[in-house]
Amino acid sequence: MEFDEGGYKEAIKVLQRISVQDISFMPLSLPLLEKSFEHSGGLRGFGAYLGRCLNERPGTAIIIAMTHLLLRQSGESQAVDFLTAQLERHPTLRGLNELIDLRRQFQGDLSDNVLELIHHLTDRLLELKPVFACGRCGFSGKEMHWQCPRCHHWGAVKPIQGFEGE
Repeated sequence: MEFDEGGYKEAIKVLQRISVQDISFMPLSLPLLEKSFEHSGGLRGFGAYLGRCLNERPGTAIIIAMTHLLLRQSGESQAVDFLTAQLERHPTLRGLNELIDLRRQFQGDLSDNVLELIHHLTDRLLELKPVFACGRCGFSGKEMHWQCPRCHHWGAVKPIQGFEGE
């Protein structure tokens, strides 16, 4: 609501509280938080916030957001180096897919059929995998449900963590 009304600084405050209240929901806030920082004068604060989140809990969404920020601010080399280092510490399919995409985007030559095939396969895997799961009954799906459709508990559905998730 704050963002829609042009209260970008207030939107930033509200969105940053998500990482304190329940960090597992924080990836859902990143796109709007980035836009709020852009509208309020720059992405420097967004980078600082991502850095803090990386120290607390380095999830894939945070790593990818930082990679995109580095790409915009410092270029391809630093973004790829950062993402590669993060993937060595925290391997995920989404992270691997992002790295492949970056290499394809800046390599220019897409004649490497193996790289193309790997990207296609990881893309398909990610399309088929659920993104959210209920911690109480195991329900899983691609959409966020604040109330689990199966067991009807509130707040039990969260982003999936680990290699195949966040």
